Amino acid sequence: MSRKLRVFVSSTMRDLANERKAVCDRLIDFNLEPVNAEGWTARPSNSWDVILEEIESSDVLVLILGERYGSLTPGQELSVTHLEYRQALASGLPILAFFKRLEYRDSAPSEEETSRDRFRKEVADWESGSYKSEFDLADDLARSVGRAIVGFLTDGYGKRRVAGRSAATTVALAALAARAEPSQSVEPVIPRALADAVADRKAVLLAGAGLSLSAGMPSAAALAERMAEELRRSDPTYEADSAAGVFARLASDLEVARNREAVVGVIRGMLSPPQGLTPTDAHLAAVRVFDRIVTTNYDTLFEVAAQSEQTGHVTVSTEMVGPLAERAVVKLHGSIDEPESLVLSERDLVTLARGRPGLYGSLVDILSRSVLVVVGHSLRDPSVLRLLADARPQSKGFFVVPHLSPFARSRVLNEWNMTAIEADAAAFFRALSVGA
Repeated sequence: MSRKLRVFVSSTMRDLANERKAVCDRLIDFNLEPVNAEGWTARPSNSWDVILEEIESSDVLVLILGERYGSLTPGQELSVTHLEYRQALASGLPILAFFKRLEYRDSAPSEEETSRDRFRKEVADWESGSYKSEFDLADDLARSVGRAIVGFLTDGYGKRRVAGRSAATTVALAALAARAEPSQSVEPVIPRALADAVADRKAVLLAGAGLSLSAGMPSAAALAERMAEELRRSDPTYEADSAAGVFARLASDLEVARNREAVVGVIRGMLSPPQGLTPTDAHLAAVRVFDRIVTTNYDTLFEVAAQSEQTGHVTVSTEMVGPLAERAVVKLHGSIDEPESLVLSERDLVTLARGRPGLYGSLVDILSRSVLVVVGHSLRDPSVLRLLADARPQSKGFFVVPHLSPFARSRVLNEWNMTAIEADAAAFFRALSVGA
């Protein structure tokens, strides 16, 4: 079962709303799934039953402690947040605790302040591998949570703890999904030209990070944060925006500060998330429908899908001699299974075509006379844009995206001669498979 890592965000509601939002936004940016009360739908059960289900189906608990102790649970002497913490402990969830710095008054503490301080001491004194940190502002907290969780999930100890209860988490999550309301999403209409191209085996799939993200792979922002953390070991003042656009620059900096092996080590660690990684239905459908798949992803999800479906696709991630196989997964930026093939740094991107002339020339020829279908790719990567500029496909292609902004419509559809299909990858491949 492909899924994102689920992070339960626990805190009092009244005084930490901004902090909760900042943390959830950062988790989403890293392609993790925040589990918090604001996102829960109404269910026919009492509130504690809902909370218990959500904790049991989560992988990690982020605990944020502020100025308030929180409201008490009916019939209990502990606050909801305190009970969530105790339940997470009992369930074996790894816990990342963040304490807001407080200004203590000289006057005698109130009853709530006494309960709050007792709770904070309980968490601070717990000596069983819990991560603890302090913060002042919501932005500080979000950055700290991002760094902590990325480091925790690539550390051997942290990964083992999450992986150790992953099976139980998956079972609990499946139980939640079984009771959820069925999706009312509208399936996209597949254009006749695309259906004909697929039926005639004349379509080529260009797949980007979007497909890997749906399987639970950490985002480019999470990868960037992990590399930045490694760079801070050499330079504690090092800062970089956690965005896909700086990935190659961070890889270049880390290669200079350490070596290429250090960059590969970071990538390898992040490409094996502790909750497990399996091909999605979209991956499985893709290898059934498309003979040739070009991807910029480092992971091996397409290869595993091809083996599972027994489609006979070969994998090409380095220079080749002779024509490309009729059924192939071309790893344009290399594969984690072949570290020497990985395109990581700015230099790697610039020299890609020159370093693999046989492969690059074959792709230019194939794309020039095929119908290109783009799924999960923003068409902003310089190496991909150069490939399309050199190929200039003669037939109109198709750009699959959940939502297309006016700017993207002008940039992608007009410049690259494409038709938009507004759908997510899962819905698109379901609709495509019906007619294939």
